[in-house]
Amino acid sequence: MSRVCAIAVSLSLVLAGAIDAWRVVSGAATIPVFDTAAVEFARMVVQRTPRNAVVARAPTYDHAALLTGRPSLLGDPRRLDLQGLDSGAREQDLKCIFGGCDGARRLLSVYGIGYLIVGPQERRIYDINDGFLETFPIVGQTPGYQLRRVSGESAAGHLHVTNERRTGL
Repeated sequence: MSRVCAIAVSLSLVLAGAIDAWRVVSGAATIPVFDTAAVEFARMVVQRTPRNAVVARAPTYDHAALLTGRPSLLGDPRRLDLQGLDSGAREQDLKCIFGGCDGARRLLSVYGIGYLIVGPQERRIYDINDGFLETFPIVGQTPGYQLRRVSGESAAGHLHVTNERRTGL
């Protein structure tokens, strides 16, 4: 009896794997991560920013900035949580930056941010202060996305990883 069960389980596993492989090969199973607009924006960012330019963007797992290789102020907070790191302070700082709070310019300087990305994810997550963001020139734009240069900051900034963000350097 155990031999029959083992054969039945083995056959069902092989059949499940074959069905899954067929869905991938036939194109029936597609999971898009980046749409065409995100890829187009990422290409533009690569062309118009230095490799080590730090960007401020929404901290999501599927942001177009991930295709650029540029360092971000904050990646996906869930990944940081898995590593036991606290992302709360940087999340609040990003909220302040995109909202144009009183200390936003100082935070841009403290973190060495060279560029701001304003796209659909930023608009969904943050209460964007367009008046504040318009003080930074647009370096590039694609449908739904803007790349803004932080005036007076090094375009090839470096990300400060100390805990001195609130008190300065």
